[in-house]
Amino acid sequence: MSTIYDVANVKGFIRMCNDGWLQGWHERNGGNLTYRMTEEDVAACRPFFDETPREWVNMGVQADNLAGEYFITTGSGKFFRNVEPDPVHSIGIVEINDKGDSWRIVWGLEGGAKPTSEFPSHFMNHSVRKAATNGANRVIYHCHATNVIALTYILPLTDRDRELARLVAGRCTNKEIAAALYLSEGTVKQYINQLYAKLDMGGDPRTRRARLAEWYQKNAPRN
Repeated sequence: MSTIYDVANVKGFIRMCNDGWLQGWHERNGGNLTYRMTEEDVAACRPFFDETPREWVNMGVQADNLAGEYFITTGSGKFFRNVEPDPVHSIGIVEINDKGDSWRIVWGLEGGAKPTSEFPSHFMNHSVRKAATNGANRVIYHCHATNVIALTYILPLTDRDRELARLVAGRCTNKEIAAALYLSEGTVKQYINQLYAKLDMGGDPRTRRARLAEWYQKNAPRN
């Protein structure tokens, strides 16, 4: 006998949650995922819906173009790592009422669980994307993608950064740099350490200083 876990859209939702966990995108209960189901998805899942749907819950937001829709959603406070081994407590299917302002659980999220606390925000994003793409976009995914986070630490170099690198490449001491830039030695040390971090330069102080000098020689503006 088949179960709801054999339905393609549910199986794919669980797979997407687990893939995100395996990628390291979800620490503890970080992140959430919602999918706006097609009519075919709903028809395939309907035989597994609860005999008695649960209470309607007003979201505090409203969207006419999502009235009557169904969504698969992760649960509030649930861990992505638990979706695959324990889906019935970690995810659920919710129905939207005919006013487009309330949801009720029709499957899953057992044990008193609720949709992600960000469901109203997802809901309004779904409304916008449905209108903008004529219904093509169906997924809203909040995660902490490690590579994207890492890119936020690639900071642009300032003119002062380049001047510090020039002076280091010229074998100036921190005291000499401080005098040249009218700064304290402590401030110069702080700025240079920040520059090492921007350029991802590790090692002991002498090694990092040599690497910074080498970097400047390769990247110095040419007349």
